[in-house]
Amino acid sequence: MTKPAAPPPSAAAAAGALTDHQKRVVIPVLLVVLSWVGTVAMTAYVPSLPALPGYFGTTAGTAQLTVTLFLLGFAAGQLSYGPFSDRYGRRPVLIAGMTLFFAASILCTVAPSIEVLIAGRFLQGTGATAGFAMSAIVIRDLYEREQAARIMGYVQAAGSSAPAFGPLIGGQFEQYLSWHWTFGFMALLAGGLLAAIIARLPETNDRRNPRALDMRILLGNYRNVYSSRLFIGYAIIIGASSAGILSFTTGGSFYFIDWLGYSPQFFAIFPAFNVIAMVSGALLAGRYSTRLGITRMLAIGTGLTLLGGLATAAIGWAPIASSGIAGVVGFTLPFMVFLLGMGICQPNAMAGALAPYRAMAGLAGSGVGILGMAFSMAASTGISLLNNDNGSPLPMVTAIGLCGLLSFLAFRFVVRPLESKTPKSGHR
Repeated sequence: MTKPAAPPPSAAAAAGALTDHQKRVVIPVLLVVLSWVGTVAMTAYVPSLPALPGYFGTTAGTAQLTVTLFLLGFAAGQLSYGPFSDRYGRRPVLIAGMTLFFAASILCTVAPSIEVLIAGRFLQGTGATAGFAMSAIVIRDLYEREQAARIMGYVQAAGSSAPAFGPLIGGQFEQYLSWHWTFGFMALLAGGLLAAIIARLPETNDRRNPRALDMRILLGNYRNVYSSRLFIGYAIIIGASSAGILSFTTGGSFYFIDWLGYSPQFFAIFPAFNVIAMVSGALLAGRYSTRLGITRMLAIGTGLTLLGGLATAAIGWAPIASSGIAGVVGFTLPFMVFLLGMGICQPNAMAGALAPYRAMAGLAGSGVGILGMAFSMAASTGISLLNNDNGSPLPMVTAIGLCGLLSFLAFRFVVRPLESKTPKSGHR
């Protein structure tokens, strides 16, 4: 009698078979780059934004739609990638997403009109979100709740360098070549990451659900997730803090270059200060989340986003915002406080949101991403509509202040009261 074939190893078994080098270096680096690539795609060409109206013969508001439509594509990807990864696994979704990201970057490089560039940015955002979303879901596949917050903190700390390297590289391309080269760089990055995923990343979803894409079940699962007030509270914290940094991405270059009169190269240096703040916050999350717990870390993080956001708005409305280097310093310091809080909030809120949903972590991750992108799109669209082509900081700083306030309110009146009533467990 023929001996039955052995069942394929589970994701947990595959992860257990990894070497120490893979566990310590290969997988963490891949997760960093996966979370890094979306931010690079979002920010690398920001120094070129003020040049697009002249190149294509359009307005600043229309040029800023390349940011808004990227976010719309990001949201569209969030809606689909999570459930698809619950059905087919994380690896196939990542390969498909990076392939789309690569092709869209090529399209943006050769775009003959602003309309084609906007369309390319939508497709680019749709592809890039695969890496951004799946890195957190892979961590959720492999770690318990508090430990997941710690690992996410360290991954975010490394990935937070993207807002500095992206504009710095894009600023050099804009200064000496053109924005086309920035998108060529993104295509190169996407191609290299795609090859690394195929060669190095194992499958981590050991509970693939063959009915995950059944429409009735899919809608029921989303209804289950969105009916949780605690999940919504965590998602608002993530979405509001993300919208704060996207507010700067949409309006910052116009403020520094058009309003204050600095060069694209000078503006490209500024995100390094953002990175210092975000990395510091993420490192604090990585170091103290297991020790203090998610709720205490979020109390600290949302307090800082509130303080920094309101201070950024207040100074942005004051006369100092128009006074050269004083305006730069007056904006930079309080915004760094906001970003310090964001670095603490994001990994803790994500770990808390995903913890109860082990069997459908992909869908829950998509649920967080959809709400997060909704907040970011609202902020970006509002700033684009209110921009009057002179680079005024008022729409941007107002949005940042509101984001800090909303993040704090979500924690104070939703997350903290509900967490105090929830028994703590591994959520495994």
